[in-house]
Amino acid sequence: MQKATTLLAVASLAWLMTGVTANQAASPGQAVIVNGTQVMLEFTEKAWLYCYAEVPMEYQLHQCQIKWMRGNEDVDPWSVYITGPQVFSLGRGPHLLHSYLVFYPFVQIHTDVYTCVLTCNGVSIHQATISVLESSVS
Repeated sequence: MQKATTLLAVASLAWLMTGVTANQAASPGQAVIVNGTQVMLEFTEKAWLYCYAEVPMEYQLHQCQIKWMRGNEDVDPWSVYITGPQVFSLGRGPHLLHSYLVFYPFVQIHTDVYTCVLTCNGVSIHQATISVLESSVS
């Protein structure tokens, strides 16, 4: 049996409203985000989502990787050439079955639907989608 992609959300200095109780959370400051749900964040200097997956038994580690998508486009790795608010991915590539989606800083233009995709040999194996919204809590 294959394991589904797991999304863990960790938001630095941000308000998380995922509908997950403290008893269901992986640890303080982390909430398991169920595929197809929403997370609401306040403005913050840095916020991130973390995606982790396990290699399906029929594949080897070097055949698989995690990538983040925003709509139909890949979320690019961090770039020193971009100024102003960014959303980028860290820790992606073969042999890495985890990746961070970083909002630097988190602002309204980053509200969107993001998908964490596990690919093996270039084929999408699992994916988990999360809607990132701006919180009105101040």
